[in-house]
Amino acid sequence: MKVKNIGGKVVSIGTTAILPDETAQVSDSYADNPAFTCLVEHGNLAIVRATGGKGGKKNQSDAGGKGDEGGGKDDSGGKDDGGQA
Repeated sequence: MKVKNIGGKVVSIGTTAILPDETAQVSDSYADNPAFTCLVEHGNLAIVRATGGKGGKKNQSDAGGKGDEGGGKDDSGGKDDGGQA
């Protein structure tokens, strides 16, 4: 499968190091790896294209709303007060 590092730090998957904003091909066997799954859920990695298996190819480049559109950072400014005024 092809994954993109959408976080700010280098991510290592097996012997593959992926720098921020880079895309790399990794083995489909990592799809069930808890550490890999956590990186995807927390918005550090996006699955760009899954290969083989069920349903063919998938496009999940937004991975929780943190895609690569708009430069990556949110310009909301200030810290989040949790909706409290």
